Amino acid sequence: AGLRVNCVCPSAVDTAFLSGFDWPEGIDLSLFARAGSVLPGPIAPAEVASAIAYLASDDAASVTGTTLVLDGGATA
Repeated sequence: AGLRVNCVCPSAVDTAFLSGFDWPEGIDLSLFARAGSVLPGPIAPAEVASAIAYLASDDAASVTGTTLVLDGGATA
């Protein structure tokens, strides 16, 4: 009792890892066109942290078994 399991799935998060990322040579960047047209850019780490804090809080006591996708609607 009292166990909740949820999942947070962010898209690109603005971290040092992302800033040093280089696209592989020959990659077809058109595959990312949809995401680029929906997202204004990488998600701030604080936005991801806020989503996790909400799911861990008493405000989400009735939320379990859900996946929270933070991708600006790219996969909608």
